[in-house]
Amino acid sequence: MNTSRTSRGVAGIFYCANPATPYRIAAAVIFCFLLLVSERLTAQEIGSVTGFVYDATDGSPIARAFISIENSEAVAISGDNGAFRLVSLPVGDYRIRAEADGFEDSDWRHITLAAGTDTEVDFRLDRKIYYLGESTVTGNAAQLNRSEVAAVTREDIEKQASTTVADVLDDIDGVYVQTTGPAGSESRVSIRGCDPKHVLVLIDGQRVNTAGTGVADLSSIPLEIVDRIEVYKGGESARFGSDAVAGVIDIRTILENEYKPQISLSRNWADWQSKRLELTARDFIPSAHFSHRISISNFSAYGDFPFQYSVSPRPDLVKSYTGNRMNSEIEQTSLYGSGRYEFNPTTALSLSGQVYHSTSGMPGPVSNPDTTAWKEDNRLQANVKLESEYSPNWTQTVTIGFSRFEQYFNNLDHQQAASRFESRYINDIAKAEATHNVIPFAGNDITLGTSVERNILYHDDLLRPIASLGRTVRDNIGVFAHDRQTVQLHRQWLPDAVTLSGSVRFDNTDTRRNGTNDSEEIRHDENTSHKLTLSFVKGDDNKIILRTGYGRSFRLPEVNALFWKGDVRSAGNPDLRPEKSEHSDVGLEIHLINPVKVSMGTTYFHQYTRDLIFWQPSSPGETWKPVNLDASRVTGHEDFIELDLFDDVLALSYQNTVIAPKNRTPGGPSYNKDLTFRPRYITTWTAEVKYKGMFCRSSLRSVGRRFALAANTKWYDAYQVNDIAAGFTVPFSDFDVRVMYRLDNFNDEDYVLIGQYPMPGREWGVSVRLSYQPGLSRKAATSNME
Repeated sequence: MNTSRTSRGVAGIFYCANPATPYRIAAAVIFCFLLLVSERLTAQEIGSVTGFVYDATDGSPIARAFISIENSEAVAISGDNGAFRLVSLPVGDYRIRAEADGFEDSDWRHITLAAGTDTEVDFRLDRKIYYLGESTVTGNAAQLNRSEVAAVTREDIEKQASTTVADVLDDIDGVYVQTTGPAGSESRVSIRGCDPKHVLVLIDGQRVNTAGTGVADLSSIPLEIVDRIEVYKGGESARFGSDAVAGVIDIRTILENEYKPQISLSRNWADWQSKRLELTARDFIPSAHFSHRISISNFSAYGDFPFQYSVSPRPDLVKSYTGNRMNSEIEQTSLYGSGRYEFNPTTALSLSGQVYHSTSGMPGPVSNPDTTAWKEDNRLQANVKLESEYSPNWTQTVTIGFSRFEQYFNNLDHQQAASRFESRYINDIAKAEATHNVIPFAGNDITLGTSVERNILYHDDLLRPIASLGRTVRDNIGVFAHDRQTVQLHRQWLPDAVTLSGSVRFDNTDTRRNGTNDSEEIRHDENTSHKLTLSFVKGDDNKIILRTGYGRSFRLPEVNALFWKGDVRSAGNPDLRPEKSEHSDVGLEIHLINPVKVSMGTTYFHQYTRDLIFWQPSSPGETWKPVNLDASRVTGHEDFIELDLFDDVLALSYQNTVIAPKNRTPGGPSYNKDLTFRPRYITTWTAEVKYKGMFCRSSLRSVGRRFALAANTKWYDAYQVNDIAAGFTVPFSDFDVRVMYRLDNFNDEDYVLIGQYPMPGREWGVSVRLSYQPGLSRKAATSNME
């Protein structure tokens, strides 16, 4: 709440004793008026307090800390990044402090507010210690590490030369993004050598994976709307439900309540006639309680590109493809908005939504190119979240989301009648979720919740109505629980802290289809998922983390695999069983800040999946149908080394993922062979220099060969891609201008990421961004003085 000083009143009694008295009365009235005006003007001289709240032990941000001013009703609650802000405070001297559950209260601090300026105050809170026999428990001592979740913030994105979400994810170890062409083309993501169908992609809790194919297309998510990305590696159905067999990409767009007005305009030019225009405005309505952002963008690429690559590089099987990629044009438009309003320190309402439209050509594989096929993609997504705090140890969150994905496919101009098609998919997803977070005692965090989701898919074959799938409805009710306990041990123990986390979830699913000419088909599935992780931490600034985990996850068959209408080429299989996986990992990380800043670690992982769904012909020349393979096994390890030198001026990194993806279905030529399109290794070396607003980045990625057939008789050869980027930022007054140049694949390597879809050769791009942020010049001057 804001405070203001109350104007003092002036009263007087006047007696007219002579003719001059009226003038004295007028003078007195004018004096009173001027005094009141001066008091009002003085009351309008206001300032603000901003800052962060950190954990004094490891420097991590503390969320939901309570910041108060002595003898005042002005309060603030820190966000997830530890930031807080108090605005519209009258100038003067104050005393301020911070409090947080599980931490010792800070001492009162003296501050002086000047008119029209931000006074910065940071707090570092010590953890409370509770003695329990020979061990102790500390509040909020949870340790996150890279083997559990990799997080990318908006600040990280701003420092990169990335233009798409796929570019950002491609820089994370263990993540492999597959695209059908240059920037803006269809992109899908794989984690630790999994099938892209096994990665669940969320935007503000709402799934992006379509019910028809089960795959999420990253190209429909504009980078400018992203505030934070969290990548969970390994099965996470115990936390997120179906489809999270190999990992989760959790994208968040809603800002915290930190008043930061900003307007930015970006323009990008790239090879193949690519152009992108983005306009983003944040907090353009002044408010201490309402943070908001709108963004509009347009992307187009019309240029085709030459290609050359080969399959099965053996003298007797080599087959080369050379030519010009045709029919690969694309145009995308996105309108996005989000807002978060704090009614009071304990209640907040968040909203976000996106309208997306794209049209693109469908060139098809180069072995069977198509110059006439095209598709239209329309998406609508909206989310509402209500957060309520009943006490410092009990909070509730209710989320409601809706999305509609509409895709239209057309190839009526094809010369061959058998290759013509015209169809439409409409996928509606509605979801409601309620969670309760309880802290029964310091060091323990319990989350209980339930979710209800309805997923409806309409499919109409407009050219051949008899082949339409009709309407399919999938209803899911999920109940879940998560508990995290951290115990701080005595210093004489080998680890300083131990964290045990456990998650369990039960899903009850009904799938019903009412086809055009068929009676209703009903399918019922019940699945229980669980996950247990244990981590040990030694040290504070120089730290060692040992972590291990085990769990089970599942994935329901996609609608197309279940109910696709049979023809001479393909047919669905309503008897498919859910895919179920058993996964485990163990990782070791070392983080040092003295004598140099270096992080390193390795994680060994294992995943065994039963009833893997795979499309294959029952015999040569027969119809392709999805079947459940007996099992598959993916084992491997991830390694990373990061080194920061000269106060973060020079950063060097090494990332390496090695996998052995095996088909474990007994019998046949595919037993113990590599699963298709899974590279045996992905290795990336990166060097980056940053100095006074300038940066230069160079990366070298090596990817092993990928087999094109289940019997491993054909493969795509290994390749290396070199990328470089450079840029600078120039501030002036309240503006800054950022210019970046990138050169992708400057060694002009011939390679493919998805079978029969070649990638372009050397590709350049230039981007220019102009940003306006009130108070930017003042903050820069303050930073320089510090």
